[in-house]
This record gives sequence, structure tokens and C-alpha cells, in this order.
Amino acid sequence: MNQIGKWIVFCFAAGLLLAACGPDTREVRVLVQDRDSKRALDSAMVVLVEYAGTRETPADTAWTGKDGRATLACTPRDGMAYYVKTSRRFYQPPLNADGSSYASQRDAWPGDTARVLLLLEAIPLPDVGVIQQAFAPVPAAKFAGDVRANLWNKSYLPAFAWEDIATLLTAVDDSALISNYPYDARASYRPDSVRAGLAVLWAVEAIRLQTLRNAPAANVLSAPSQAPVLTTSGGGPKRFNSTDALRRAAAAYRAWWQTARDAEDRAAAAKANPLAGLDLRWR
Repeated sequence: MNQIGKWIVFCFAAGLLLAACGPDTREVRVLVQDRDSKRALDSAMVVLVEYAGTRETPADTAWTGKDGRATLACTPRDGMAYYVKTSRRFYQPPLNADGSSYASQRDAWPGDTARVLLLLEAIPLPDVGVIQQAFAPVPAAKFAGDVRANLWNKSYLPAFAWEDIATLLTAVDDSALISNYPYDARASYRPDSVRAGLAVLWAVEAIRLQTLRNAPAANVLSAPSQAPVLTTSGGGPKRFNSTDALRRAAAAYRAWWQTARDAEDRAAAAKANPLAGLDLRWR
């Protein structure tokens, strides 16, 4: 009877720890061998893991064939990294000398030959030009226009700066519902639609938090919450993203900006939460 050993080998491969670079499905071809004898291992379980921070999600799983090989596939997502791990399927020797059935079942632990070597075949690297184009700087006015036109089909926020807040605030009153908008790709929460104005205001909040943390410049902004959704302490889903919440939040951010825009100490100005006292928070 086959048993799956509890001993798992983790293999972080430089070729796999790539941020997702596009919508194309990518294949990973894996060879699993015994580390000592270099013998191909049949029936080894191989898992392609999607990784973000402390969160790991299996993207694909396969068992190796008699040649020790398996192929996994996934569609990379923005902001994610990927690696492969494997565990070996072990064969437990008969408990009875005559080879009769087991008296009981128990986990089969690896012996001297159970050290698994995970070999990754060469993976074609993504086109650098494609990555550069995908994360190219986007003017604040174009971002706001694309969001309002329901054309922003990327999860991430461009690398806006403090100076972009004034432009973004001109577009935060739009109460139209849109289905294409930026969101945190690592989060499990993503509503079907949000208010266009709140999606733009979400970018303003991201700039404020980046300034507050004095974070180094990057090619994208960190998401300030799971999604551009405003809720209240006692509000259920029906009260999320209401037009009243949009109106009050837009006015609060404009009032905050009147004081913050010319501040000599931007980090100190960013410390003030525009939503303080409004019973509104980003979800």
C-alpha cells in the first residue's frame, strides 16, 4: 500500500521566484531524483505554489511518472511569486515476514535513500520588454480617465507621487459603478463592482500611506486595503460604497489635501487620516 511520507523538501528556484508578468499560461517541467543514486522517482507529488508574503496557495499539483518527470502549469498573477515543492511517496515494507497484509497502517518515514533532489528544467525567462511595458509609468490623468471609463484592467496601482494627488482628486466624485478597477491581488475579497470615484480615491490613500511609511520608490504602489471599498463600523454589504460614503470621503480627502499639499514635512501631513471621525474605513 502506498503511503505519502511526511518529510517534504522545499526547493526555492531562482527561475521560479518571478513576479507575475502577464496573462499567459506558463509551464514548469520538473525532474525528481533520489539525491544519492540519481534514480528517477516515480509517484512523487510535486506542487507549484503561488506565494505572496506569508500566504501560500497551490497553483497546480502533479505526480511524477516512471521517468521522474512532471509538468505543472499556471497563469501568473500580478505581484505573486512562484516556487515548487515536492514530497515523495514511500513504500512501506510488509509488517509480516511472509509478505502478508499489514497488521496496521502507519506513515512510512524516509530512510537513507529518501532524500529527494528536485531538478528544474530551464524555464524561458519572460520578455523584459513585456514587463517594462506592463509596469510603465502612467500619468495620473490617464489612470483616472481609464478608471472612469471602466478600462483599467490591471490589479495594481501605478507608482504615483505626492504631486499626483491634486490631479486624482479632480476625478473622485464619479459615482458610476465599474467592474474593472485596481485591487489587492493577494486578497480574497473582490466585489463585482465599485464606485469609480472611490477607485481613484483609493490611489490617493495609497500615496498617503506610502508617504507616511517613507517607503522607497517602486514601480507600483502598495494597495492600501483589499479593495477600493468604503464601509462603516455597523454597515452590512448593502451599505458598502454608497453614494453618501463617496460624497463624504471625497470632501474629507479634499479638506485634508488643502492642508497637506504645501506641508514641508509630508510624512507628518500624511499621518492625519482624512476619514477620522467619519465612521468610514477602507475594507
